[in-house]
Amino acid sequence: MTFDKKVFQKDWTFYEVALYLSQDSTERVSENDVIGFVLEGHLPLVVYCPTATREYKGSSFSGSYITHPTVEEGLWDVVLEGERGAPARQYLEHLRTPQVCDAVGAWISRPSATHKSGFDYRQLEPVTGMFPLAFPAECVLGIRPQAIDAFLVKAQANSTATTTEITWQDVRIRFLSLDSVQISVGNKELPPTTFVELGFENKKTRQGNLAWEKLREFAQAEPTRIALPPTKDMAGWEKATGDKKRMKLQNRIREINETLREAFARRGYVIPDEPLPIILNKPDWCYEPTPGFRITVPVDY
Repeated sequence: MTFDKKVFQKDWTFYEVALYLSQDSTERVSENDVIGFVLEGHLPLVVYCPTATREYKGSSFSGSYITHPTVEEGLWDVVLEGERGAPARQYLEHLRTPQVCDAVGAWISRPSATHKSGFDYRQLEPVTGMFPLAFPAECVLGIRPQAIDAFLVKAQANSTATTTEITWQDVRIRFLSLDSVQISVGNKELPPTTFVELGFENKKTRQGNLAWEKLREFAQAEPTRIALPPTKDMAGWEKATGDKKRMKLQNRIREINETLREAFARRGYVIPDEPLPIILNKPDWCYEPTPGFRITVPVDY
């Protein structure tokens, strides 16, 4: 078929969707946020396959030659549900948090009147190497604008929905890696999330900021606390505004408290202003999670 590449220009990449969603939001929407929306089923994903994009059929020999079938050029829907959706989901998770991936090609589909299922399903040939990819390098992932508009309408409706009231005693944050955590609220375990999605990103380095590093330091500490740097006059600590180390620690704690509250608010959780998630224990001169709020790492972290 002859494919007009201008058609694909009407579909947006993760970066373009993130910029668009950030325009009408008080919070910055990242590319990782958009990938999360796709994984949660809020945004359908499409892929543009150029000419000669190879389909995975295994290698078939004809004499001394290896032949590979190709998929038709153009836009295809990416399968994300069920067993066939596993390769694409794993690839998207890899984009959010780099991890070891299996070399399995993603499944794509198109409506088809000639197939009993009503759809023509194809599996792309994966790219093998140090970081296996479910999509050939020349393929481009995108999201249709009409799907984005429908997502915004639904998000607007959800923003007026009833929120859930919780306390920090209901919350547990468990680090899975340097970049990601598992959050539990009561008996409910939320999907793994990264420092970017929580709001702990350093915009210049695109890495976790100092507050994120301090939060991870809390998780690794035994017991879960960070001692205040010593001063000549412990009793006069609150007046020791010139102590740079203490001021830096104060700033990190304030950033952690503010960022965590905003992250939970975006997820529909309302938490009382007091107590803060990280509090000052004056008798022991240290910062620690408020009683009941847990920040942990796995045993083999």
